[in-house]
Amino acid sequence: MLTVRVTVQALLKTANALGYHTVFCGDKPDDLIAGLADECHEIDWEDYSSLLKITADVEADGIVGVCDKAMMPVSRVSTELGLIGNSPESIEILLSKNKFRKLQKRAGVFCPGHVLVQNIEELDIDALSLRFPLIVKPELCSSSFGQTVVNNMEELKAALPAASSNSRNGRVCVEEFIEQKTLRAREIDVFLMGDEIIWDGMRDCYRIERAPLRPVYSPQT
Repeated sequence: MLTVRVTVQALLKTANALGYHTVFCGDKPDDLIAGLADECHEIDWEDYSSLLKITADVEADGIVGVCDKAMMPVSRVSTELGLIGNSPESIEILLSKNKFRKLQKRAGVFCPGHVLVQNIEELDIDALSLRFPLIVKPELCSSSFGQTVVNNMEELKAALPAASSNSRNGRVCVEEFIEQKTLRAREIDVFLMGDEIIWDGMRDCYRIERAPLRPVYSPQT
């Protein structure tokens, strides 16, 4: 949640500098967020009905989601009110690790071997031709929570409950782990308007040895 609050603060500071009237909707704001936003509404991140009413009432020109579980309500509201934004169908694919892997396969780009399961009984490694090491991931969760790299079946069995408890639908993705030999990674963000790329950014992203699966630091550029 710290990352979300830092992101909200950065967005509000930028919006204020550009002269926008800002309305924060989400968990109880801290003092800094409350001081930056022109209005604050304490609602659940996933509360579509409240978000739709507030957005319509203030006649918002735009809406921005800042955490994983807020993205579907935000996309539904932007579609309902005719605001610029991603469709619920596209967001659903981007949020689901399983659906995104299927998109990769349809696009013909690299995709590690993977399977979606609810429990260990659904998993037959030999039949699926998956090779260790594997990474166990919640299907619906962000920020690398609940992810574990495993090297054998015993570790896999132990990792499934943690991944399932972090997944918003209880489902777990098990896929072949692509080992990275450095704690430095390259990330790319691409923004599209229709078929036009309006901005693309590449940056270094760093991890730490005790948590190599989670991005923790991006240098300022």
